[in-house]
Amino acid sequence: MLVPSTALDWAQQRFAGFSTPDPRRRARLIQMGAAALTHPAGRVTRVFPHAAAQQGAYDWLEHPARDARALARCEAEAAIGACRGEPFAWVPVDMMDLQIVDHALAKGTGRLASDRRPRRGFLVTTAFVVRADESTAGVAVQFYWARPTGAVADSHERALADKETRFWGNTLTLTVARFATWAPGCRPWFLCDRGADFAEFILEALRQEWLWTVRAKYDRRVIDLAHDRLRAQVAAQPILGWATVEVEDSKGQPRKRIARVALRATPVVLHLSPRLDPSAWAASVWAVSVTEVDPPAGVDPLEWLLLTSYPTEDLSDAVLVVQGYGRRTRIEEYHRVWKSGGCDVQSQQLRGPETIEKWSRLLSSVAVRLLQLRDASRLHPAVPATEWFTPLEIEATVLLRQPRDHTPQAPPTLGRMVRWIAELGGYTGRSSGGPPGITVIRRGWERVEVAVEVLARQRQPP
Repeated sequence: MLVPSTALDWAQQRFAGFSTPDPRRRARLIQMGAAALTHPAGRVTRVFPHAAAQQGAYDWLEHPARDARALARCEAEAAIGACRGEPFAWVPVDMMDLQIVDHALAKGTGRLASDRRPRRGFLVTTAFVVRADESTAGVAVQFYWARPTGAVADSHERALADKETRFWGNTLTLTVARFATWAPGCRPWFLCDRGADFAEFILEALRQEWLWTVRAKYDRRVIDLAHDRLRAQVAAQPILGWATVEVEDSKGQPRKRIARVALRATPVVLHLSPRLDPSAWAASVWAVSVTEVDPPAGVDPLEWLLLTSYPTEDLSDAVLVVQGYGRRTRIEEYHRVWKSGGCDVQSQQLRGPETIEKWSRLLSSVAVRLLQLRDASRLHPAVPATEWFTPLEIEATVLLRQPRDHTPQAPPTLGRMVRWIAELGGYTGRSSGGPPGITVIRRGWERVEVAVEVLARQRQPP
């Protein structure tokens, strides 16, 4: 979705460390990355409109070499390396499904839903890195796997090593190791939803001395003289103060809003009993309660109970924990861009788990770059658009949009250029009240892309 020269520069930088005995495969990957960024789409035939480029892409994807790990390592090194020198980075962790059409059950996919609504695909656990200044860094770790066919034993009767929840610990362990290698001194602060609220995860996180925040799912037992349960102990604490939190609700209107919340915090000792383990453990953590006051009419109030390893001794600590957990929505934005909003990875028609994973990882890097463009247009809107777009693309956008706020012979700013593209895609600024997102930017870019091709062909020598 960026200019060919800029896209090529990005691909060369992102994939320069791609490990392969054949340098031609690295060169092909760089060309594919640049093309996918210029024409983001889920199907190979949409990214590469010409037969020769399509065949080259298929040859690269179907090569028996295990390139998926090398591709993942490139993305992780670039994402984590961007945090070098910073004290910490936010790392939202989440598990999601990647739906792949597989009617013949021949692609190595697994079941994703119940028997009533059968779907096929892969499950993916991702650690997504957001820098302390809120800019997108990239993907630190990503695990793909398929559920086995046939009946599965009751989860209560299986050891952790045989459950899908093991990927939570595996993801965090590898992320910490990669941060120690590529950004020493920068601590990953893991942000997990209620899926990580299980005894084995909390105990392992405490043993490893990780920095983490988990939204509580259970009203756990606590070791306290006055209270038996976690929520009662936290509710008995005085209000530390007030703060504002950005809330995103895909079904709400507006989609994003600012909530004013009351904060409480206290150290707690959880009574944890791992499954299949007769032992009981006392786990000392901090609990932070977030309760919205005066929510808009018809809107459910925001209520979070967060468990964290960060010492939350005063209001400033509580605000850091709460606003940090609010960054967890960034991984959901990444999922939307990757799966549908920008890259449409679920529309792919490739066959075989390794081929699907390689293509999905490449589009994952493209999704990260699209988010970086969006972030740059919001955090640094005054930079020249020429840092992201070619003069021909700027000319095509101006030709289509005919903006009144454009001065000829002067390059527009990045914020203005992105807004023009989004307006070509239907953005009005009134429905959500926020800046343009990836979906409308992509719609507008499809129009700009056609205009760029027409202008380029008109100026070709006869």
